[in-house]
Amino acid sequence: MLQRKIGGLINKDYYSIPEISRLFLLPTGPFLEKYHIPHIDNLEIEVDKSLTTGGLYLGNVNVKKKRLKVYQATDNHDILCGI
Repeated sequence: MLQRKIGGLINKDYYSIPEISRLFLLPTGPFLEKYHIPHIDNLEIEVDKSLTTGGLYLGNVNVKKKRLKVYQATDNHDILCGI
């Protein structure tokens, strides 16, 4: 197993490591603006399940191209009243 040879289709010298790393780069800000590439301007994180289930309705939020309703839980009065 230590002496396994690389097959005829794969040559270890096709690309260098810096060349391969450039294949995975995303376009930078100036290119996104210059070529009008659609993108999301800010980092999006998942909304916690506790904020999307019942309680005092706060409003809507867009997350990963989905519109979710956001609520404040009303079962704990200390948190609700800010004590």
